[in-house]
Amino acid sequence: MNAPTTFIQSRIESMRSIQVPQDLSKRAHLWKMAKACEIAEHSVVLRAIAVYDILESPYIIPDLYKLHGHIVSGPDGDEKVTHIIALLCLNQIAEFFGY
Repeated sequence: MNAPTTFIQSRIESMRSIQVPQDLSKRAHLWKMAKACEIAEHSVVLRAIAVYDILESPYIIPDLYKLHGHIVSGPDGDEKVTHIIALLCLNQIAEFFGY
């Protein structure tokens, strides 16, 4: 395994370790704290929330695949969404969500 692959795999594992709240207000509060860099590993938290939001709203998954699906091979699904978000920079994720 090469260094970039190891880094991305580590990022994915870190994202999966985040427990994203199901409650929208708690999730919004967590996002605000992470966005303000008040949380260690704030970028991992923002990515974990992004994955959760995308998987919770499956109608936006085709848009994600249309824009960024080419960067990850393999079948569509949760794993592909997670890998795409792990590879994108935070600005690309923000642009995808329209922030």
